[in-house]
Amino acid sequence: MNFDGSRILLVDDETSFREEFKEFLELTHGYVVTALESAAGLISQIENKEFDLLILDQHLGKRDILPMLEDIRRVFKGPVVILSGNVEEADRVMALELGVDDFILKTQSTREIVARIRAALRRAIRPQGAGLESHADAPHSAETAAELPEDGWSLNLRLRELRAPDGTIVTLTGVEFELLRIFAAHPGEVISREMFYTNAFRRPFDPKERALDNLMSRLRAKFAPFSGHRETIKSIRGSGYALVSLNLHVMAGHDSEG
Repeated sequence: MNFDGSRILLVDDETSFREEFKEFLELTHGYVVTALESAAGLISQIENKEFDLLILDQHLGKRDILPMLEDIRRVFKGPVVILSGNVEEADRVMALELGVDDFILKTQSTREIVARIRAALRRAIRPQGAGLESHADAPHSAETAAELPEDGWSLNLRLRELRAPDGTIVTLTGVEFELLRIFAAHPGEVISREMFYTNAFRRPFDPKERALDNLMSRLRAKFAPFSGHRETIKSIRGSGYALVSLNLHVMAGHDSEG
């Protein structure tokens, strides 16, 4: 898939890194990059210009970008990537929970950084759940929200939208959507942690990291008001996770508003 011409907003206060990385993304990979050195004016830039992806350093001078993520997500629905020198696990977990699509360390190779940027762009634009299509194109994927059974949930892959059985749209972060997409592609199966890390986080599984556990807890909490607080995501010790007591229907290309 060719991402030449994708519009990226890069925010980093380290002048040499910002300028060199901007030049690398433009000259080597054909991206169109707007670069900022601080968070000042960030929201107005997003509101007034169209971007396909944001790359944000976590610490901009004395300012931590994480508290701004909620405001950023209000005005920008595309992929957000944190590119930082911060190695603290707690910050990585918090960033994922606040809605970033990936948290990449600057110490990673340039090749891996670009690969993960491309993965974030790919996840944002593909309508059919590429790589996990085996169940996304099953006959039930063409059902409309009105045709779902009373206890049915609707996961719209094109709109990247989850609807509860009563029609309520349940807000999801980018990573939360990817977790549900993986569940939907493997109904009734126990899914390994490694698969979630590979397909949702786009990085190798780290058994010491708690990001996946925390995100599963957040998903359970989002299901709870509509499921009678029944167990919906079951943790299988030593194996992974399974989606239980939840009738999840995949819609590959229909507008659930229609």
